[in-house]
Amino acid sequence: MTPTEREQEFRQMVEKHKDMLWHICTDYTLNAAWERDDCFQEILISLWQSFDSLRNSDCERRYVYQVATNTMLMLRRKKSNLPNLPMIQENEADAVSDFNLHEDYRYFMELVEQLGDTNSLIVRRTLDGYTFQETAVVMDMTTTAVSHRYSRAIKKIKQQYENSV
Repeated sequence: MTPTEREQEFRQMVEKHKDMLWHICTDYTLNAAWERDDCFQEILISLWQSFDSLRNSDCERRYVYQVATNTMLMLRRKKSNLPNLPMIQENEADAVSDFNLHEDYRYFMELVEQLGDTNSLIVRRTLDGYTFQETAVVMDMTTTAVSHRYSRAIKKIKQQYENSV
């Protein structure tokens, strides 16, 4: 395969999954648009570096999701080791129109974050439209274990929300 064919195939794969990738970036950052853009670029770099493995994978969507999620978790770990820096304020009108920056959505995602990595990932994958069976395969768990963890996680989120209101 020539470099231009490889690049074209990569572009098609990114175009096919870009909505899912942006959703992952938004969920993990919950901050300014510039941070989401940086995260998206990091995911693209990770996908490009593992593109040969991706082409040999049996399920492209699952592989792309795994690479994106692992990249975001790695970036979060790196960021947690850095001192807090002041954020650049976005234009107020843009923030109001952007659903992902909506206060309720941000609060919900903060509650999801408090669940821990495994339960948080299960809830995120369910929000992204994955079935419990697909999530079980990716996480090397049984479908029943995933469904029970999801159920407990949702109950915990509801409880925390009711306690805060």
